[in-house]
Amino acid sequence: MEIKDYLKYDPTSKTGLRWIKDNRRARKGNEAFTGINSSGYYSGSFNYLKLSAHQVIMFLEYGKWSDYDTNVHHKDENKLNNNLNNLEFISRRNHNLIHSHIDWSPELKGKDLSKFII
Repeated sequence: MEIKDYLKYDPTSKTGLRWIKDNRRARKGNEAFTGINSSGYYSGSFNYLKLSAHQVIMFLEYGKWSDYDTNVHHKDENKLNNNLNNLEFISRRNHNLIHSHIDWSPELKGKDLSKFII
C-alpha cells in the first residue's frame, strides 16, 4: 500500500491533499487529512500511521520525508497553509533559529527570514 497511490497534492483542498483512490474510511475525490493535531497541523492516518499533511505533501512532490536533520517549514508561519509555495525543506538548525527569533521578536513573524539563514 503506497501513499502516492492514494493521495495527491491538490491546492484547491484546504489541507492540500485529496484522495485519489477509495480506502477504508475515505472516498476518492474527498479532501484528505482534515483533522488538526495537538501541534496545530492538518493531520490524518494512512495505513495505520498518523501523519501531518505538510509532511505528506512534501513527500508526494519531492519523494522524500523530513528527518532528524531536515524539517518542513511553513514560510508564512501559518501551520494550516499547506500551499506548496509556502513549504520548504530546511535544516533543523535553521528551522530552530527561525522559530527562536520569531518567539522573542513578534515584528519578525511572517517576514522572509531566508537572508538571515546560514
